[in-house]
Amino acid sequence: MKNFTFDKFIRHPSNVAAYDFCERLSRLDPTLANPIVLLGESGAGKTHLLWAIVNQYRAVHAPAGVALISPSSFPDVVKELATKPEKLTTGTPVVVLVDDLHAFDSTTAGDLEKILFALDTHGHRAILATRKHPLLISALSGKCKALLSRGVIVAMAPLPENTRLKMENGCILSLPGDTGTEETASPLSEEELPEALSAQARQIGTAVADTLAAFEAAWEEGTDIAYDTHSRAAWEECGKSLCAFSKQLETLADELLLLTTPGSPQPPGMMTTESAPEASDTEPDGEGNNRFKEY
Repeated sequence: MKNFTFDKFIRHPSNVAAYDFCERLSRLDPTLANPIVLLGESGAGKTHLLWAIVNQYRAVHAPAGVALISPSSFPDVVKELATKPEKLTTGTPVVVLVDDLHAFDSTTAGDLEKILFALDTHGHRAILATRKHPLLISALSGKCKALLSRGVIVAMAPLPENTRLKMENGCILSLPGDTGTEETASPLSEEELPEALSAQARQIGTAVADTLAAFEAAWEEGTDIAYDTHSRAAWEECGKSLCAFSKQLETLADELLLLTTPGSPQPPGMMTTESAPEASDTEPDGEGNNRFKEY
């Protein structure tokens, strides 16, 4: 994966925002939002950018602990970040890069969430790549979805077929306390870009429909209970549920507009969610081979 570098990344209008965020993260830019989610189909270049960050850290011997993981490469030494906070309090910046977020199952997603919350608590960074919008990943808890939505979600469109690069497993570079050792391409036209991003728009549209259905069900159930019991607490609980669904709908609507509206003031492909959904963990609830290398 040594060839996956920033200077060999093929840039398009559909991925320049993602490129910019990753390049800045490789410089440990303290002004970046956190966490960062790269959202795009296979071939969009998400894994290339994650490895470009790793290779940049190696090239400049950055004073940081970095781990690149995936569902099939999720070693215990990374999971220990959640249970051994001393690794996060050494003063060394820690960056965790997560590939194939959409493929984590309920067990591995639970371990990953503990790491993400620990990183957030101690001021460290995470960047996650996924083919599926975080709000649509059933293995993630509502609390984790809210955490990811508070950061930046960057949409990427697939690269042309002849530029797609073979994806491989992730690795551990180093962690605090461990030892171990310009191609150019024609930009997408204004007609092609919306088409390339339409799959993501359809995913968000599906989430809107599902959320509306849940909203209606919560309204009917809550009002029935409240009318039957004349309970103020029941009304308040119903109101909280409806408020959470409303915030989630607002978030989805904002992302859909940023994804599909030409001339958006945001950088191409960037979607920010100012109001994260506060929904409770109502959505419980996928690959194996745990090999990794140390450097």
